[in-house]
Amino acid sequence: MIREEIKSKIESLFSTEKYSEEEFEIMLKFHLNEPLIEREQEILNELYYKKIAQQKLAILSDKKIYTLVSCVSLSKILPQDYLELPIFKSLRVFKEIKNIYLLYTNESEFNFKEISEKLKRFNINVIGKAIKNDTIDDIYTTIRDLAIKGEINKENTIFDITLGLKMSGIAFYKLASERGFISINWKELQLPIYNYNEKNSSYEETNFGKRIPLTVTLELLKEPLKESMKTYTMLNEALENKEYNVVSSHFKNIGNDDISFFFEKLAQLFTFENISSLDYKKFFNGVEEFLKNIFLYPNFTDFTKERIKEFLASLLVLISFEQKDRKTLIQKEFSWLNNSEFYFPFTYIQKQGVYFINQEADILDITTLLKYRDDKLIERVDVEDIDDFEEEIYYKKEIYFYLVLEYFYSKIKDRESNSFLQFFKKSILKEFGISLSGKSDLINRLTLDDFIKIIFYKCDLEDLEEYDKEDIQLIKNALNFLNICEIFKEDPAKEIELKDYTLKILKYNIEINLLEEEEMKEAFNKRGKKLQAFAQPIVNFINSTNINFKLTEKNIYEYDIDENREKTSKGLKKDFSRFKTKVVLPLNSIVDRELKKRGIISEEFINFNSRERAFTINSDFYIR
Repeated sequence: MIREEIKSKIESLFSTEKYSEEEFEIMLKFHLNEPLIEREQEILNELYYKKIAQQKLAILSDKKIYTLVSCVSLSKILPQDYLELPIFKSLRVFKEIKNIYLLYTNESEFNFKEISEKLKRFNINVIGKAIKNDTIDDIYTTIRDLAIKGEINKENTIFDITLGLKMSGIAFYKLASERGFISINWKELQLPIYNYNEKNSSYEETNFGKRIPLTVTLELLKEPLKESMKTYTMLNEALENKEYNVVSSHFKNIGNDDISFFFEKLAQLFTFENISSLDYKKFFNGVEEFLKNIFLYPNFTDFTKERIKEFLASLLVLISFEQKDRKTLIQKEFSWLNNSEFYFPFTYIQKQGVYFINQEADILDITTLLKYRDDKLIERVDVEDIDDFEEEIYYKKEIYFYLVLEYFYSKIKDRESNSFLQFFKKSILKEFGISLSGKSDLINRLTLDDFIKIIFYKCDLEDLEEYDKEDIQLIKNALNFLNICEIFKEDPAKEIELKDYTLKILKYNIEINLLEEEEMKEAFNKRGKKLQAFAQPIVNFINSTNINFKLTEKNIYEYDIDENREKTSKGLKKDFSRFKTKVVLPLNSIVDRELKKRGIISEEFINFNSRERAFTINSDFYIR
């Protein structure tokens, strides 16, 4: 093979990029191990810097990445930047990284020390983790412990698995799948190494390869992301349905024994018997037993304690007082509090007290009720002389019945016709002295918001309209501290998203600012800063979590974010037509152009079914 043929092979790797004849010649010299003068080394470095500057991941564009986890291989640090290790490539892209965890073996310990010294010159905090055995379990356990202790989390941490130990890829894949960590890989194309044969003045191809540095690209590993989406979807569904045993099993499987214990005990509290008995005193006895188990459990990590302390403080306030009469609260003492490892700043107890004892009380007034002693929780306070209490000040009973309804509303989908739910609705209405005569249809339609008005505001069925959203939200804000599920819900990565008029398609690493696209100009107002009314449904359409969702001529106004605009059938048809020609068709053209830049041929991003008069997003654009 002659020299020019090898050069042609190198040029063929850069079909979408333009380099000069001189630059290709330098690449050829590098590949053939011919000596490069200093100027040629500088040119390669400059070309490399430009290439690295182009690397980005749409999934991370609105995240702040502070921590990187990777492995140390046996590869040496080389003086040329264009030959630098993947860790240093990542630092050029993720410029806010402050901490790097590096896993190393005895064989790679020298390289770890060498890399650490160089990283410290960049003010990077390097934490080394020695791996005794090159096994999946050893590597997995090491990085899993970092996640359990809260040292790394999916919001600001990435895994770089380009280099490392033999089994590291599987271990990182497993943890990324379980916990939603973003995993990246630096990919470089290779060409065979050629040996020069002086006898016939030609190059002979060997069985070994050599990397072409300027082909470097940053890749998102999609498979673990796909698996984590499935895992988080199942976890969130279990939380929404209050299937706490399922949640407990999930955390047990991924090594969070303390969270698993927490939800195991929560499942024992929220049993069908406790919820359906309509005996609020029995339920709060169960709450006391639950808190005792949690407060005496010795193995909670600090990270978990921080996540659950508001929930525990709220429950503690609920069981800490008994109302003797309409003007007297008596505080209870719990011996197990003194033996607990938990610590709450006083502000947490104040906040819960304000919500649950007197929503309109001033913070300073509530300090006479709730104090802490010896950095623990509550000391006994005589409150019999306080005259400010009203009859409905301590909402234990009301909160219990709200929890009953919330529990069954989360589990029963057909809420209007389900006889079991209707029975409990009527039982609770009777508990609050509401007349049921001749009101079956109204009772069937009662929502959870309606019951907030009835339970907490003592509202009659005829007066439900008198209370607005702010009244309901006041109670919801108070009760939100009891919603432990929201704390543990996970936010799966959005495969396709339109945020601040920037379209992201993770599968193809596409990120497009629609404000900068000429084809979308007519979809925006004259200032070019806001979508026109007819174009607004595109936001909720693209951001729908249902990948089979159809935007039709009939439901398009439901996704119009302009609530004040008058909506008529004539306007609907006109808007639907404009939506297609001024939004969908230009958007398809823009996405198609971005795909072709990447050498990808695909069908249209948004499909239109003329028979159904409906738009759907092409399923090929999803990772799953």
